[in-house]
Amino acid sequence: MHHDVDQRRRGARVGLVISWRRALTEQLLAQLGALAAISLRLGEEVDELLVAVALGVGAVLLHAQRVAQAGLDEPGGASPFPG
Repeated sequence: MHHDVDQRRRGARVGLVISWRRALTEQLLAQLGALAAISLRLGEEVDELLVAVALGVGAVLLHAQRVAQAGLDEPGGASPFPG
């Protein structure tokens, strides 16, 4: 009879460990899924930032080119840039 009680206790502990592992695994998978989603979104944000920077730099360069061209088009070839 004492042997049966020990086996039931041991079985209960094994069941508890299995339940604990399953819960831990589910939690870990949920956290990894969230981390993957954040990583993907961060990648999209970086891409958008790079495009915005590239367009901004392009706009500044085009503006500088227009200013320089306007200076060359002035009578006497005067430039709005000192030097």
